[in-house]
Amino acid sequence: MRKSLSHSVGEQVLVLGFLDAWFTEDQQVRVCLKQPVIKKADREKLFDDQKLISKEHHINVFCSEEYWQSTRFTRYQKIQFGGHIYRYERKNGSIDYGVKSIRTYQVEEAVEYLQRITQTALDNLHGDDLITLLDREIIPAINASLATIEASGDLLPTFYRTYSDYLKILNGYLENLERLKDKVITLLRTRSYRRFCQRRHKKESKRNRSNKGFCSTIKKLNSKYGANL
Repeated sequence: MRKSLSHSVGEQVLVLGFLDAWFTEDQQVRVCLKQPVIKKADREKLFDDQKLISKEHHINVFCSEEYWQSTRFTRYQKIQFGGHIYRYERKNGSIDYGVKSIRTYQVEEAVEYLQRITQTALDNLHGDDLITLLDREIIPAINASLATIEASGDLLPTFYRTYSDYLKILNGYLENLERLKDKVITLLRTRSYRRFCQRRHKKESKRNRSNKGFCSTIKKLNSKYGANL
């Protein structure tokens, strides 16, 4: 029995460990995690700086079948996730403690996605096309990401950056994009820029038809990162 976890039942935690094996039991998945480091979740601190609850030889982690099937984990992979300390009864009637995994926002991947899709848009779109994409897709996606970060509370994965770091990055994006929109609107008042945009629009349309343009790139980015938004 993992006595070090017994005093923290229900505590929100972040966990880092190595995936060893998994089993489907009673409509949930039990995952055996080796060498786990379990820390008290605190969104204002990096994982390395959070309060240590326990280091174990291994623990059982429990999650829903739906969540497990949505992951891309492989055996021996180093994984990180959020959840809470969980008391459970073994088949022989004895008591032990593990972690109940909770689906957490993969914020680092979401930020990377937003960076890539924004840069791709800036490299390929101009004028009204750029403003339309910013207003309809990118700015709403950033705002949605900020809302999800806020709603995550202390279960925000802070393995790479803290809550404050992510707010600074994403709010910075919003400020820069609003300034960019103002600049583009000003440029659109000039005939030379409008003609430039028309030429680039025609060129990009041809590239998309050959599957080498902006739309194709966006599909690839959505396939890799989009599910995290």
